[in-house]
Amino acid sequence: MARCTTALAAAKANADRATGEAAADNERARLAAHEGVSSEVLMALMAPQIAQNLPAIEHLVLTPNVGTHLMSALASAAQLPVKQG
Repeated sequence: MARCTTALAAAKANADRATGEAAADNERARLAAHEGVSSEVLMALMAPQIAQNLPAIEHLVLTPNVGTHLMSALASAAQLPVKQG
């Protein structure tokens, strides 16, 4: 009985080791695929994952100063003129 338990524990340890090595290989390949990619592209790739982990927003209030700042930032990014009211 003790030999069976030892053999089972060794088999589980080997399976866990193989699973860990496969996960590490997968992570290495994932990181290698992103090598040389710009930070903007990486941020765009991460956005859906980040959004999935955010809590639900029930109410959102935007004040005029936030809207103006946001529109200015978007216009700057698009290099468009912004009308100030």
